[in-house]
Amino acid sequence: MTPPFIIELRSIVINLLIFMKAEIRDAQIHDVSIIQKIAQETWPHAYGSILSAAQLKYMLDALYAEHVLRQLIETQQQHFLLLTKDEIPLAFAAYGLLHHHTYKLHKLYILPAHQGKGYGKKLIEEVIHRLREIRQTKLLLNVNRQNNAVEFYKKIGFRTIRNEDTPIGPFWMHDYLMQIKL
Repeated sequence: MTPPFIIELRSIVINLLIFMKAEIRDAQIHDVSIIQKIAQETWPHAYGSILSAAQLKYMLDALYAEHVLRQLIETQQQHFLLLTKDEIPLAFAAYGLLHHHTYKLHKLYILPAHQGKGYGKKLIEEVIHRLREIRQTKLLLNVNRQNNAVEFYKKIGFRTIRNEDTPIGPFWMHDYLMQIKL
């Protein structure tokens, strides 16, 4: 019989090999439909038990309309990264300058079937690496207070600064503002 630690070690090696094939690249205008597809598949999974169907639809329509994403990319208000494995898009992140030496992670979404495999951490590590290269000092993000991702962000090193209740159209987002020092 194979000892449990050998089975665990095999599992770790297999996951590492899978993870190593993932690549991150800068998203371009022609990737807008890919970003939309990932968001449309991920949001119901992430927010379906937190937000009403009406709020979910409103926010997806408002934040992920083609013209909105195109403008964010063209004006470089947000820098989008796309994570692919074997050239198949699995996740994306978007970040942008908030104010002097402080950036904000605006978006981080991984297709539900690929969550828990380290792709979110890999994207955040890439964002942090890029920000350190240009001598930035802080990365902020907002996360819904009921979102399971809160624990994920804490594990990576983000800490909660405060609660924020933000209107978005006729709805409200009840978030934590979190920060990691670079």
